[in-house]
Amino acid sequence: MNPRDLRPRRALVIGKNAVELMDIEDFLRARGWFAPIITEDVDNAARLLADTVEAFHLVIVAAPHANPQAVALIRSCVDEACPVLVINGASATAQPGQVVLMTRPFSDADLDEALTALGLPEI
Repeated sequence: MNPRDLRPRRALVIGKNAVELMDIEDFLRARGWFAPIITEDVDNAARLLADTVEAFHLVIVAAPHANPQAVALIRSCVDEACPVLVINGASATAQPGQVVLMTRPFSDADLDEALTALGLPEI
C-alpha cells in the first residue's frame, strides 16, 4: 500500500443546515477523514477547489444547487475526478463512481452506501 493512501482523506462540504453539517462531519471523522472544510456558498466552494494545494477526495453538495454555479461546480469536480455526493439533487444526474445522489432524511448507513458507490470505502 502506498503511504499516501494512509493519510486521512479531505472533504469539502457545501451546506447551510448546521445540524446536518455536524452529522456529516461526525460521520466522516469517525471513518478516519480529516474534519471537512465547510462553506455555505457555492461560489466560495469553487474558489476553495481552485485554490487548494492538496486535492479534496470528496465534495458533498448539501446546499441549494439548482443554479448554474452549482451545476458548473459539480461538472468541474467530475472533470477533475473528484467524487461528488449531491443531497436532494433534483438538478444533478448520477454518474457511476463519480456523482451519487442521496435524499433527505439520511442515515449513516446511507452515507456509507454513498461513499462505497463512489469508491471511497471506510479507511
